[in-house]
Amino acid sequence: MPLRQLDSDLGAREVEDVLLRIAHGVYS
Repeated sequence: MPLRQLDSDLGAREVEDVLLRIAHGVYS
């Protein structure tokens, strides 16, 4: 797996995690 692709994938997961935390904070 290309390092750039891995880095991009990890970045996307971090963004998803943050968005999920925000959503839980707003809706819970």
